[in-house]
Amino acid sequence: MRRLISTIITVFSIGLFFSLTNSPVFASENWVIDSFDSQINIQENGKVEVTENIDVDFGFLQKHGIFRDIPYIYYSDNGTNIYTEIELLSVSLSNAPVPVRESKIDNYIRLQIGDADKTISGKQRYQIKYLAMGVLRGFEDYDEFYWDVTGNGWPVPITQASAVITLPESGLIKATCFQGEIGSKKSCNYNLSSLTQAEFTTSAPLNATEGLTIVVGYKKGLVPIIQVSPPPNSPYFSREPSVFAPNILVFLITSIIGVGFAFWWWKKKGKEESVGAIMVEYSPPDNLRPAEVGTLLDERADTLDVSATIIDLAVRGFLAIEEKEKKWLFGSTDYVLTKKLKDQGKLLDYEKELLDRIFIEDDTVKLSELKNQFYDDLSEVKKKLYKDVVDKNYFPTNPENVKIRYMVLGLALLTFSAFVFYVGLSEPYGVLSGLGLGLIVLGLFILILSRSFAKRTTSGNQTFKKILGFKLFMEKVEVYKQRFMEKENLFNELLPYAIVFGITEKFAQAFKDLGLKPSQPNWYISNRPFNPILFSSNINNFSRSLTSAIASRPSSKHSFVSSGSGFGGGGSSGGGFGGGGGGSW
Repeated sequence: MRRLISTIITVFSIGLFFSLTNSPVFASENWVIDSFDSQINIQENGKVEVTENIDVDFGFLQKHGIFRDIPYIYYSDNGTNIYTEIELLSVSLSNAPVPVRESKIDNYIRLQIGDADKTISGKQRYQIKYLAMGVLRGFEDYDEFYWDVTGNGWPVPITQASAVITLPESGLIKATCFQGEIGSKKSCNYNLSSLTQAEFTTSAPLNATEGLTIVVGYKKGLVPIIQVSPPPNSPYFSREPSVFAPNILVFLITSIIGVGFAFWWWKKKGKEESVGAIMVEYSPPDNLRPAEVGTLLDERADTLDVSATIIDLAVRGFLAIEEKEKKWLFGSTDYVLTKKLKDQGKLLDYEKELLDRIFIEDDTVKLSELKNQFYDDLSEVKKKLYKDVVDKNYFPTNPENVKIRYMVLGLALLTFSAFVFYVGLSEPYGVLSGLGLGLIVLGLFILILSRSFAKRTTSGNQTFKKILGFKLFMEKVEVYKQRFMEKENLFNELLPYAIVFGITEKFAQAFKDLGLKPSQPNWYISNRPFNPILFSSNINNFSRSLTSAIASRPSSKHSFVSSGSGFGGGGSSGGGFGGGGGGSW
């Protein structure tokens, strides 16, 4: 199990490492951006020309240069994707040409600027010029340009940021701007210098991950609004990936080896030994109580096992159950539990815990009062029941914890494999998608097997075999009539076990058919005359009500762009087009 988990965690960690190292922001760096100035021209054809002048100071650090990440796919807050297009025009370093490598990472265009064979330090000025299409929007009374100038993805502070927007002709109506973390509504300085131009500057230095966002509203129809279609090669985070067929060979190898290994592991760790021929047992093996029998039977502590324990405690004289009749036609029957003063010294830990938690405030409690109140107490009782069967060497460890571990492992593998498969949809050879699909099959297989990984010990398996023999005895009352006639109160004593086995009414019917008349129980109080069939039905109703009551819980009352205007309370830092961030390398 540990080797299996370690392998999956290692693979997941490697994937996570590469995911993080390719993200727009990976680590903070000891340099600073002195100035980030953007000159923005909205052209007559609806394209937006952006010129970014970025003054950096690397100090004594030896760097190759910077990289700039510019989003071209955005997630709208109304749940849709918005596509834009970025066309790089030029890049320079101190007014001289500089090598630049353009690539797509996630929803970003990454411009890696600098010479891999050369390092620089101190103050440097980078100029990046590009065209942006699909970044203008129209509203009822005006059109709008909502733009994240710097982006909120820089890992270093920006001492001062500014922008100037120029329209092709008069038509500027209004402007505003924001600065700070994503979502910040802190205003910055802006000025409408003319009907064609607006100027913006930050009012204070920007810390790492803080940015400058500007908004201008201008005359409707001044320039065309370009709509950009989804790109043919959307990356895996775009929700509309380019689909390539998974590599069938990789899928088959991964799924066959993975499922084969998981099956081998299950046979080694989870498959039970064969119980062989079953012999009739005339009493609960090892004097086990009903809840212990139920836990060994299906390898889990059910709420039904706890309910049977309450009835068992009543049979043994630790409490009484009183039936409260319906007060009107469509009312529901309630039950009153009353604690009896009896020495609890010989009770098992989980039995004592159950009594203490039921009667935590008073010696009398209505079953309806436990509803939505007892679920936390129930969990603690189950923990002690699991500890009981582990301490008695019926299980090597808590079987529920084993099931949960494998269930979590299956879910984690499904999540990771779905990620790998999704990444592979944009990969033309289908290796990753084939690998991901194979791992999905493995994850589903582990999830299906998760509940069968809990395994009894050799002693537990031997006792389980005896429990099956005891169940056979109770199911065949008519065959073993003499045994039931030898003990007067056997019906009441075995009733909690019948509840665990799910044969209450069959058990009572067999008594009636044989003419056996169980004694009136003194622990169950009802206004109706005693009848085994009716009584078993009442006990079933009580058990169902109890199970429902004690288990019930109270009911609980990458780049984003706003779908609304940047004005009127809808604007904030990081809420427009543009943005992104960058770093150094």
